[in-house]
Amino acid sequence: VTAPAAKRNAVRLELARFNFARGMYVETLGVLATIASDAPQMENTAEFRSLRGAASYLMDDFEQAATDLDSPILSSYADAALWRGALAATQGHWSDAVPAFARVGYLIRDYPRPLKVKFGLLAAETAINSREYAAAKTYMDFVDQSGPDTTEDARLAYLKGRMHETKHEVEQARVQYDKAIRGGDPETAAK
Repeated sequence: VTAPAAKRNAVRLELARFNFARGMYVETLGVLATIASDAPQMENTAEFRSLRGAASYLMDDFEQAATDLDSPILSSYADAALWRGALAATQGHWSDAVPAFARVGYLIRDYPRPLKVKFGLLAAETAINSREYAAAKTYMDFVDQSGPDTTEDARLAYLKGRMHETKHEVEQARVQYDKAIRGGDPETAAK
């Protein structure tokens, strides 16, 4: 980044945000690593921690994501709570995910479609696992209205099947599981 030394890291942070917004998470992490190397104190800012935590989560580096997202600096940030909930759900820590989605799940609608669907599916799965069927249905309807792709639609059908199964609605569960299997996503079909 070509910028005066005093403004260089501010410009780099802007570049990291730009990369993140375009789904370029590896590049985001690279720019953030450069910032941390040049100005280690910037690692202790909310914006740096939240950006690195979110990018790390999306790159499946859950250890780094947890380190950043659990930082006390982010304790009052609702968006960070949503990412912590997604991280907990991804790792199957339902008891940690439930309060996060209950408190800040409404923020999901403000995210770009790919994250909106990803978080909506995680929130629905969390609600199913905690037997909160009305919340699960709300999240699944939301995902359905967000235009899921083929893989996401198969995952949605699987979750609908799980909800019906946990409610002992065997025939409805079978229909949804069949749809999930035929959905073209091998990972979902294997479940």
